[in-house]
Amino acid sequence: MTCKECGSPFVAMNRYWNGNLRVEYICKTYLQQGKETCASHRVHEEWLDRQLETLLAEKREWSLAELNKLMETQKMWALRKPILDAHIFVL
Repeated sequence: MTCKECGSPFVAMNRYWNGNLRVEYICKTYLQQGKETCASHRVHEEWLDRQLETLLAEKREWSLAELNKLMETQKMWALRKPILDAHIFVL
């Protein structure tokens, strides 16, 4: 991930919040140089995990739909193959 403001990569930081450990990704420029150079952009790992799970589920559904289309096309051509083979033999 990169910061949309400065283009710097995000780096993982372990944070303790209310006694619980959590991981946040923070703009590296902000982390090293402060708010004078870039705003405090943060992404919580839990939010990122949910976004990735959603994206992967969508991609999986799309892939299954494409696979089904491909299998239907393959079946159609398999049914036509004997006719096409006969035509090729005549030619």
